Amino acid sequence: ERSRGLGDVYKRQEPAFRKVVKAAFSHRRKTLINAMSSYLDSPGREALLKVIDSCGIDPARRAETLHMDEFICLADALSLTNPSFQ
Repeated sequence: ERSRGLGDVYKRQEPAFRKVVKAAFSHRRKTLINAMSSYLDSPGREALLKVIDSCGIDPARRAETLHMDEFICLADALSLTNPSFQ
């Protein structure tokens, strides 16, 4: 059941999901917040920290430690807080 819900979010947020994954893996050996804030122009670092926190993710983690549902949560949250993120 849970995977079906995540699939629906993924389908709705696929462009944002791709941006999140690309940003998270854009710099090797960087924390999630540093990699994403240096790759994404918007939102700012403080707003990005709030989004990461809203997904229950430690911003000091690295991209390779995140689960698929965490990437989907980030994509969904960034799309909701920043419509231009699509």
